[in-house]
Amino acid sequence: MIVRGFDLIGSTLNVEAEEQALVDAFAVLMRGMDVEPARNPAFTLSVRRGAPAPIPASAVLVYEGPVFWEGDCTYVSDGDRLHLLFPDRVSLVVDPHRKAAEIVVAENDVARAGATAGVLALDAAIDESGQFMLHAAGLTLPGRDEQVLVFAPSGTGKSTTSLALADRGFGLCADDTMVIRLEDGRATGWGLPRDLKVHRNTAAMMPWLHQYLGDKWNDEDEQALTRAALSDRVRIEKAERRPIAGIFMLERGETAGSRADPMSQTDTLVSLAADNVRTGRAGLLASHRRRFACLAGLASTVPTYRLTVGSEPRSAASAIVEALGRAKAASGP
Repeated sequence: MIVRGFDLIGSTLNVEAEEQALVDAFAVLMRGMDVEPARNPAFTLSVRRGAPAPIPASAVLVYEGPVFWEGDCTYVSDGDRLHLLFPDRVSLVVDPHRKAAEIVVAENDVARAGATAGVLALDAAIDESGQFMLHAAGLTLPGRDEQVLVFAPSGTGKSTTSLALADRGFGLCADDTMVIRLEDGRATGWGLPRDLKVHRNTAAMMPWLHQYLGDKWNDEDEQALTRAALSDRVRIEKAERRPIAGIFMLERGETAGSRADPMSQTDTLVSLAADNVRTGRAGLLASHRRRFACLAGLASTVPTYRLTVGSEPRSAASAIVEALGRAKAASGP
């Protein structure tokens, strides 16, 4: 049995399989996060080849339909256990009581262990460690260890804005997924070290990206771009917990410049929950009830702004710095 440990910044996820290829398929989600396997890990994920596990007849439907390039899936809850099935390709079963999950992949679908099934297994492991995953970009402020979160629904320009900020002196923690911890009235976070997805339109807006991209675009007009490839141009931050100075809710503007205006806690919570909390026919999943409570805590702990980004995305850098500067001045010494 091959066992590989991954650092969840304060706890360990063990991934085990009979074949190295199965562990490696999941490991694409956690590049550079290897640690020694733990005797008592926060969570254990097993990956094996075989016939994907069927959906239990007693389960309650959470989601049924397409997921990006992977095709149609069924996602259900059966008590506290969660089941995901891409028919004849891959299945995932998460058992919170055992602090464990199992991915079963069909013979020719090994890579799917690092796709949706792997992300949901990682989500469960992070939840068990007392943290939660947030769909947001994270960037450190120029010359400071504090970071800001940039949030927007997919397709709104989160990755474009993140790259523009990184090119203006911000440090890139993650362009899509952050892991958040709330403790003693303080919010901290670290970024999952995943590849970036660069859209054709992003490359057109920022010509400096062309040297890092090829000629082939996928069906969504995107290309994968490794963090290492960008390290000669922008500062790539290591995955470590840092304080969160502000949350910026991204929207598109019609002018060239950008601006950041204070946003209410209620509006912040509604926006975050709409993109990060899922309900099924039986209501909120147990893990997502906890996530909603964490989002409420985050919205009440960290100052939030509506960031309206104009046609020149790099102008968002000064808008963010100025907004945080005004807040600091208003709070006094």
